[in-house]
Amino acid sequence: MLNHADHLENLMGLIQAFVGLDYDQAKLIVYYAICTYGMSELGKFPILAFYGPAGTGKTTLLQILGELAYRPTYIDGKVTKAVLRDRLTLDTTALIDEADGIDKRWLVNRYSRQSSSTDVNRQLTSTSTYKAKQQNLFGATALHRREPFKDSATLSRSISVNTRFREGGVEPFREDTFSPHAAYLEELARAVHWDQVIEKGGDRISDTWAPLLQVDELLGGPFEPYARQQMERASTSLRIGHQEEPSQAVFQALLAESLLDELLEPAERVLIAD
Repeated sequence: MLNHADHLENLMGLIQAFVGLDYDQAKLIVYYAICTYGMSELGKFPILAFYGPAGTGKTTLLQILGELAYRPTYIDGKVTKAVLRDRLTLDTTALIDEADGIDKRWLVNRYSRQSSSTDVNRQLTSTSTYKAKQQNLFGATALHRREPFKDSATLSRSISVNTRFREGGVEPFREDTFSPHAAYLEELARAVHWDQVIEKGGDRISDTWAPLLQVDELLGGPFEPYARQQMERASTSLRIGHQEEPSQAVFQALLAESLLDELLEPAERVLIAD
């Protein structure tokens, strides 16, 4: 009979074989799936964002999570905003394809159970009257985008996985390859001390990674060094973004205006661009 380590190694090996992620990224996917089974006991749940060129397995990763995670719901990111919002239901795992146009406020709501409610206008039965009702958006969210998040509110609540080209291309997805592992991940989740997650938080980025670190505590790692490295990288990116964003915005605005203004002399254009 396989022990925990062997079973997880087999599953991570499958993810690597299909998509070409490195070892720690494959473990991150598995840990995230385990966390979804503890969702009802958590107050915050990280956003998992896949970035990478076309053909590198972003959609396949969503499909894999669809077989492994708790109460998965697949959402086409190109649907209307109202339809997309209504699909972000309580305590589900939302898998959003082509998520570049999603309203980031919903992701912020979905991240924290404490601030997960939003007002939605609903038509009353058999009338043309609308009334505001609350919708609870809390849950797990995995998505893929072409452009990384840039606003600090979403960036600090998300974990990024960068996909890359795999020699031979991405393997065609097969449900029966991953679905048998879901029951095992659910069983593991029942052994995790979710009530201790809060002790691993403190700031926003620590809160975001805390559920995965709690899973790692049960399974014995070694995942924490990778997680700490990613947390430090996220903190650095956030600090740089806060320092540089205003000046970059001013520069980009001036540059855009200069290039569009036909009255501007070439020398002046070069001066502004420098």
